[in-house]
Amino acid sequence: MRDTHDRGSITPVLAAMISIVALASLVIAHVVDTQVTDTRAQTAADALALAALIGADLDDIAAWYDVDEYEVDHGEYMVMVRVERDGVTARASAVDHRRTLEPAE
Repeated sequence: MRDTHDRGSITPVLAAMISIVALASLVIAHVVDTQVTDTRAQTAADALALAALIGADLDDIAAWYDVDEYEVDHGEYMVMVRVERDGVTARASAVDHRRTLEPAE
């Protein structure tokens, strides 16, 4: 015989489980989107640092990576770059080791 008080009690449990899974999916999607945005900004900063080191056209590189704004600081053997892309700031540096090595004899 069936208990009359158990009728329909699975519906709220299923609704709660679906809500929890949906909320967890939204949180994971947000975290992944943030990580992708951060990684793209860092990749752009790395590319600009290397391009600045070899003397390439930085405006073309910045346009290729959709960089909003960038700053380049040249040192004697080092380049430091700050990039803003989609509201994320990333920094990178590159060292020109060719100029610091002793010439071969």
